[in-house]
Amino acid sequence: MTKKGNVVVLASACAAVAGLSYGLAGTVSQLFVAQGLSVGNITVIQFLLSALMLAIPVAVKFHDFPSVKDTLKLLVVGLFQPGAAICYYTAISMLTVGQAVAMQFQYVWICVVIQCVIERTLPKKIAVISSLLIVFGTIFGSGIADEVLSGAGGNLSILGIAIGAACAMFYALFLYFNGVVATDTHPITRSFIISLSGVALSSLLYPGTYGDLLLDPLAFIPCGVIMGCLTLLVPVMCLSFAGRHLDGGTVAMLTSLELPAAAFSGFLILGDALTGLVVFGIAVILVAVVISSKTETAGPDPAPDPLT
Repeated sequence: MTKKGNVVVLASACAAVAGLSYGLAGTVSQLFVAQGLSVGNITVIQFLLSALMLAIPVAVKFHDFPSVKDTLKLLVVGLFQPGAAICYYTAISMLTVGQAVAMQFQYVWICVVIQCVIERTLPKKIAVISSLLIVFGTIFGSGIADEVLSGAGGNLSILGIAIGAACAMFYALFLYFNGVVATDTHPITRSFIISLSGVALSSLLYPGTYGDLLLDPLAFIPCGVIMGCLTLLVPVMCLSFAGRHLDGGTVAMLTSLELPAAAFSGFLILGDALTGLVVFGIAVILVAVVISSKTETAGPDPAPDPLT
């Protein structure tokens, strides 16, 4: 294999690791909940430790910050990330990990809608097809079909589904604006700035976490380090490398491994239900992600910054 081929293989592996890391994060968060930590505790310490760990490479090498205007824009964009994290962890407490991620994956079609509204364009046919497939797959992947067929539809948390949908909305907003704001800034620096927004918003929403942290700091450090690595540091490093050597569509396909990783880790570690219909729904959603990635591969140039 040529040197270029080896780089492509390594980049593909990095993109896959990023998806697996995101998928495993939800399951791991529930292990910390079982130890007595709340959603607020996990969210605050995740962003706090991530910011502290990112501060080291930023201080040593990646300290070329964007303009004040672009920095402020990134801080605003960063507010969507803790919003998505809070909704995601809350949804998992009401649903299975696979169901929560199935709802989160609605971000694919929500991104299409956001782009069409902001850029005043009509969606491509392939985007419409993938969006419909995701909605169809979610009926099975979220467990709704199982609940209806078993006559136990009331057992599925409607509030959990709604919060999962809110997670998808926050994540879609983050992805869209993250893709058009200060894109020339190094990913490490951008992640550090965004993590500061996560610290600020989560601390504002869950100030009691700092009291808990002072009482028993050793109980929080493992959570912060592990969750920070799974949700920010490992994905950022992997996607930073993968993005330099692979097209966006390929990266999207490989990171979609988040969904089966979440479903199967929830099944193996937490004992979440994983029926044939749920697996079918997950497969449909993954097919939709692959289809949507074709649009990204052949898509137009990046949109202008709508916050300008």
